[in-house]
Amino acid sequence: MGRGRVLGVRRLHKHLRTMKFAIVGGAIVAAFLAYLLLRRAPQPTPPKVAREEACFHPPEERLAPSPPEIAKARAEFRARMPEISRAEGKVERLNALQERLTVQLRQGTITARDILEQLQRETDMAVLDVLIGSLQSYPPSGNLPEVLDYFLRTSREEASRDRRLLALAFLGNAWDQTGEIRRTLTGLVRSDPNEGIRIAALVSLGEYTIRNHSTAADLNNELLTFATDPTPAIRAAALGALNMMEAGGAVVQGVIACIADPALEVRVAAYERLGGGRPEFAPMVMTRLEEAFWRETDGVAMGQAVAALVRVGQSEALPVLRRLAQRNSPVREEIWAAVHTLEGAR
Repeated sequence: MGRGRVLGVRRLHKHLRTMKFAIVGGAIVAAFLAYLLLRRAPQPTPPKVAREEACFHPPEERLAPSPPEIAKARAEFRARMPEISRAEGKVERLNALQERLTVQLRQGTITARDILEQLQRETDMAVLDVLIGSLQSYPPSGNLPEVLDYFLRTSREEASRDRRLLALAFLGNAWDQTGEIRRTLTGLVRSDPNEGIRIAALVSLGEYTIRNHSTAADLNNELLTFATDPTPAIRAAALGALNMMEAGGAVVQGVIACIADPALEVRVAAYERLGGGRPEFAPMVMTRLEEAFWRETDGVAMGQAVAALVRVGQSEALPVLRRLAQRNSPVREEIWAAVHTLEGAR
């Protein structure tokens, strides 16, 4: 369900539940070895990119639906909604609903206003997720001012935490033409009393830096200020939101400083970010990752440091990896596996 969504409420809940990074270090390295083996294969255009590109193109020309067609579609939409939440066959009905609404939005027989009205009446969170997903799957509807205004207000003022999470998920993938989305999300990170909402806002800002990439470099500087928050989960989420391909030297240095954080989740987030930076910073990053590995005492963090080395250095990381393999660490076997993989890729 919600297949058109990039970042739904379920993913936000999963992020909140896994902030302790309960993963084994070897699995991290193995994942990046798989990445190395697959990276040369041609990749299809991601659905997210296709949706982003669609935002900048006008909808295709079509005959406008007749008033009877619109009335019929709206009546069917309202009549079907009470049945969607029944337990039996619910998943299939939700999938069919999103597909149908996406088509109807394109045809013009259902409008964004119809969906907004239903959003305000709906109480089933899975149905809400699908309704919002249908708006996101057809960008001309999702970018309407009245739609953005609804989600901005919901993210700030709604009493239901889950509705706020859904709104934040939507905003992270919206096109911010006025800067209001950024101001809302960063404002929530600074001052919302609910830690989960603050983390969700940071997760959405991470999506935002991709969707609104022209502002990513400036936003990175602001995100880095949140990496000094007293709460470790906030620091980790702030690092996770950085767009490292748009990060300059000052931001890279700021992330490097975080690999000395006393909180494991923050160190893991910092290692992960350092593995995704720009090539010109690779030599400096590899040096700092090697230094940090020798200081590390946690196997998960060691695994993430090695994975970052594999990503940022590729074959240039081989001498470093061979040195690290001399340490009797929990990820020693995985390091040797990375060495063999990189040698074979030469």
